[in-house]
Amino acid sequence: MILQSSLNEQLNNIIYTVIKRSDLNIENINNTDMLKKIYHKYLYLKQNRSIDFSKNIRVIIENEITMKLKEQFDGLGESDLDDLNQKNVIIPIEDHLLKEKKIKIENAIEKLREISEDHYALLNILITDIFIMPSNIASGGSSSECIGLVWANPKISHPTIDIVEFLIHEMTHNCMFIDEHNHLHYNYEKILLKENWAMSAILKKPRPIDKVLHSIIVSTEILLLRDKIIGHPNKPKVHPPTKLLKEQTIISINSLENIFLKNENINNLITSRAIDLLNNSKSILINI
Repeated sequence: MILQSSLNEQLNNIIYTVIKRSDLNIENINNTDMLKKIYHKYLYLKQNRSIDFSKNIRVIIENEITMKLKEQFDGLGESDLDDLNQKNVIIPIEDHLLKEKKIKIENAIEKLREISEDHYALLNILITDIFIMPSNIASGGSSSECIGLVWANPKISHPTIDIVEFLIHEMTHNCMFIDEHNHLHYNYEKILLKENWAMSAILKKPRPIDKVLHSIIVSTEILLLRDKIIGHPNKPKVHPPTKLLKEQTIISINSLENIFLKNENINNLITSRAIDLLNNSKSILINI
């Protein structure tokens, strides 16, 4: 969400989360390295997840570790928020391309460092681990159950810049998780009702409002990344071409706003913070 706000705003969001949800001392945070250490300690305490504090993002393919991370990634029990049955997307089977996939992810992280210092800096603070496991359905994902952890299943044939888009995609989801911790976004009791579902910008299917808002914010960040940093690709692999992605995002916004019109009080569904994020995306799309 850097290009929709700023690096400082996202760093402050992380700081506020640590302040609100822990007793950790934040008085000594005077640089990003200190923020990273304290935030990672916060994740360790909250998630009871092993984190290597001495390194940048770990890209993990070792089976024993990835299986444990998958369990944490999936969370506990069934959830009404899991409308796509994401728990069954990752397949714990042997993958002979793990080493090649790890190289793809590491090359994309290095490429991100070359093209955007701000995105690279935030990625290395926000995301602690990327674990690679196969799937027949998806190329990866993030979970509100385990902020800071990303699951990846990149295609070997995809160009590095497409994997960069994947990294920005998942980092934006994690930024949204953090933002919701601080500001709250939804009334979950209301948004789970199917009459309040709207059209997703990326999957192009009706989904709960939280997933739809995420898709809009993620799509907007990808469009800005292309517009301001990497250029608009002719044949992108991970996301649709720019014109189509923009059209889908606008359709998603309109779909969401139609749901709001059907409700007497929009605040019964989402908060003013979520509305601000949506309106910001709308204003950005006009100029892309």
